[in-house]
Amino acid sequence: MNTVGQPAVPAYSIEQAGGDALVAFVDANPAAATFDFVPQGDILTDFSLRGPIAGTLANLTKPDITGPGESIYAAVPTSVVSDGYASISGTSMSSPHAAGAATLVRAVQPSWTPAEVKSALMMTAFTGGTKENGTTPWDADDVGHGRLDLTRAARAGMVMNETTANFLAANPGSGGDVRTLNLPSLRNVSCSPTCQWTRTVRNTLTTPSTWTATGIAGNPGFGITVSPDTFSFTGPTLPRRGGDGDMDLRKALAQVFDNRVLACARRSCDHEKLRLASIAQIRNQLITVVHVQIHPRHSFAVCFDR
Repeated sequence: MNTVGQPAVPAYSIEQAGGDALVAFVDANPAAATFDFVPQGDILTDFSLRGPIAGTLANLTKPDITGPGESIYAAVPTSVVSDGYASISGTSMSSPHAAGAATLVRAVQPSWTPAEVKSALMMTAFTGGTKENGTTPWDADDVGHGRLDLTRAARAGMVMNETTANFLAANPGSGGDVRTLNLPSLRNVSCSPTCQWTRTVRNTLTTPSTWTATGIAGNPGFGITVSPDTFSFTGPTLPRRGGDGDMDLRKALAQVFDNRVLACARRSCDHEKLRLASIAQIRNQLITVVHVQIHPRHSFAVCFDR
């Protein structure tokens, strides 16, 4: 709240019915009334971009991720506000959060490619938020992989890379297929009766690690096969390309019983798990990691827990 001539103070609004009840209670209990306020975060704004994409890019999941974008205290021209700062909402706030997050991760992990940094941000994102009503869990078409979480991104145990040449080759405008891209999301709008994808991940840890892959069905009517359900890295960090560290990728098979398979949603994984929409063969050990959502809100998750 910014009252002219007075210091700006934090302020919160409340719906009319709740406000009336609060006033009535305080009036009836003037000496004993206390107020314990716990603000709820990670509520998607009603103006936030939603997917899916139509047309030739229907098999590409967008958005990739979300970030803080409502009531952000940000710099503005002094011609607008005399002290040069104001509370602003919109993509112009969320986008700099994502760019700044990527810059910070790259500073911690300077050897990671831009695509690997992006994959780390996506695969470690927080997934426990809600739609604008504050109760309905958000999904992949709302926020992609979830909300940026810089407490985890730079410590991602795996990353995914992709090349400029492959992005150009996958352009549907020139006959390409975006489903071939090595991205941390999977989408196929014409999947029937099964779908499969190939993804490559690179180990980033210098110490041995063991991972467990778990498929979690969000709705009945389809299934997912993850095989094997555990795998290990021996360390040290594998090279980005070439050599024995490359992952000989096979496939992830999602058996579905609906021909409208869409994107990934990973609400079911807890905060301490590394969530990946990917599949990899570590030397001779096949891991399949898949996220699939059946239109419009049916989903399952695969989590990596170590």
